[in-house]
Amino acid sequence: MAFAAETLESVPARSLIAVTNPATLQKVAEIPVTTADELVAAAARARAAQRAWAALSFSERARALYRFRGALARTASSSFTCATRSRSGERMP
Repeated sequence: MAFAAETLESVPARSLIAVTNPATLQKVAEIPVTTADELVAAAARARAAQRAWAALSFSERARALYRFRGALARTASSSFTCATRSRSGERMP
């Protein structure tokens, strides 16, 4: 999430895209329109991240994936609630 916060803070004032909940059509956020230069920079960061990932050993990748699994497990309830609401408008039991 640090990337998102840094990016939003560095974006000059410009057009915004409204993000809506498809179940309720209520606006939940606004995100800035990405410029071509920002897209090129993001692609460069993604290529660098892929090279760093490729350089890791199997054990290092496994440790990273287990940490990611733990983070998903800690936030599963809120993630599933968000996904369910976006599909149906209400949380399933």
